[in-house]
Amino acid sequence: MPISDDLYPKEPDFEGIQKPIEFNHCLDELRASSKNLHRLEIRGPQCTAYCNITPSCGHLQPLTYKLNQPIVQSFL
Repeated sequence: MPISDDLYPKEPDFEGIQKPIEFNHCLDELRASSKNLHRLEIRGPQCTAYCNITPSCGHLQPLTYKLNQPIVQSFL
């Protein structure tokens, strides 16, 4: 079974034809309401990885930097 986030679409729009999904919640509320997290949250120049699912095949789990830690900027 592939690793899945609760907000992943059941049928992805690989061609980008459909209108993007809009949420009426902030990122903190969406994260708190999700049991399975496997996502990147982008806030301006800051990108944070969240993953609470154990990866398969011996892969390492991404590190999540807490707000009280120094900000590590991503250049993705």
